[in-house]
Amino acid sequence: MVICPDGTEKSQYIFYYIIKELDDIGLEKSIVKYKIIQNKFLFSILIIPDSNYCDEVENYIRKRLYEEIGCNIEIDLKIVDQIPFEKSGKLRFFKREQ
Repeated sequence: MVICPDGTEKSQYIFYYIIKELDDIGLEKSIVKYKIIQNKFLFSILIIPDSNYCDEVENYIRKRLYEEIGCNIEIDLKIVDQIPFEKSGKLRFFKREQ
């Protein structure tokens, strides 16, 4: 679960739906893979970009996260070449560290 600054919990699938919405607004093929790591109220987002990646993608993700989780969060978007698998061998799209 995602822990919001106001203490409420939300499903980790809010991230999946926000990324999926990119297709609906004409930004399909913008992200190959992603992973979100929550550490208190810092959300680090690792992104492997696709051919249609642009600033508009980042702006949309930030806007939607503020709407869903609240404005009292920090968002750190990082473009990466690969996203490491978990020790279990799985590639999880969300991980909460704190």
